[in-house]
Amino acid sequence: MQTIDRCLKEGIPITVQTVITSLNDNFDDWCDLRDWLVSRGVRHWVLHVVVKGGSARRIEEAARGKRSGGISPSQQVYQRLWRLVDETMRLNLPIDIRCTDTDTTPNSVLLIGSKGDLYTEGYAHKGKVPLYKVGDARPDLIQALWPHLDRFGHARRYLNWNPWFFDGNSLEEICRNIDTPPVSEGQNNRNPVETESKHPVIDERKLHQLLKKHGFRADAPTTFQRDEYFDTPELLSKRLDYVVRLRNEDGSLAVALKGPRHWIGEAYSRIELEFPAGSENLVRDALSRSGFGVTWFFEKRRTTFRRPGDGLIVALDEIPELGHFLEIEGKLSEIRKLEELLNGVLGPHEKRNYAELFRAFKLDAGVRPESIVGAAFSKSS
Repeated sequence: MQTIDRCLKEGIPITVQTVITSLNDNFDDWCDLRDWLVSRGVRHWVLHVVVKGGSARRIEEAARGKRSGGISPSQQVYQRLWRLVDETMRLNLPIDIRCTDTDTTPNSVLLIGSKGDLYTEGYAHKGKVPLYKVGDARPDLIQALWPHLDRFGHARRYLNWNPWFFDGNSLEEICRNIDTPPVSEGQNNRNPVETESKHPVIDERKLHQLLKKHGFRADAPTTFQRDEYFDTPELLSKRLDYVVRLRNEDGSLAVALKGPRHWIGEAYSRIELEFPAGSENLVRDALSRSGFGVTWFFEKRRTTFRRPGDGLIVALDEIPELGHFLEIEGKLSEIRKLEELLNGVLGPHEKRNYAELFRAFKLDAGVRPESIVGAAFSKSS
């Protein structure tokens, strides 16, 4: 307290940071502390929801099976935090509150160690992942490191945006637009991050009518796609939410690598890289040498719709035994607008991928799990 008062007296900018754990997960205590900070003249307060990393992870692991429990707060902590922020805004109190939550997006920040080495909290294993040592740092390496940084986790940590704070509004909708220099179409198309939303189709005929009404046209005839998914015997890719896929589309081969999904409400974004494949045998041999084998196959018929001058990609998929689904890819704000226009012909958002949907369907039908190895159209369909 003396340090805070001394800094404020000397005009030194100050931010107070509080880590929320099971020990201080109490709304009334937060309000008391907020009011005390305001009375002292503190204008910036950061509340960190504890994550299972470093010392917190050690405490959690040591508390397993004990009555005392761990250090993580309850699931209701987010509702209470929003209540605190909402009340502070309504009372027009002169303090800026920022809340961070990186438990589901561990690689949302670049960390500089005590010796100057650069780390991030990665997906591959628990704890910090070194990116490079201080003696190896060069300015030309910085851009290459950005794929290690999760942009939505970063926004949640530093821009005070959480989906549970803003009733599902996207980050694009609540941020102020900033004029940026124009870029070429080629530069726009180099973004490897895909944002996508999926729905079951309730009325296919009316869907076609609405798409046509709003300017969408099929850019090619319906194509037949057969996808094969590859993984290690330990299913490492699946556990880390990565996808390695070989697609045969009417005789043309393409290899895709997809990164982990990061959810924004009912839609998600992920890095996706796709490129034409050469010889099918060579591709399979290369994957096999890396320890990857086929773990799942999937067939579908796809019709792709686009609108002139629009970045949205709308894909109508026919799935064996399940019927039709619509996938919308593009900017989140544009996806939301199109979903409103198609209201009534689409079912609710579907978070599961097609493999998860198909497996659930077959399991509900009584099929044994080991018998579910893929999805294919019958020869008569």
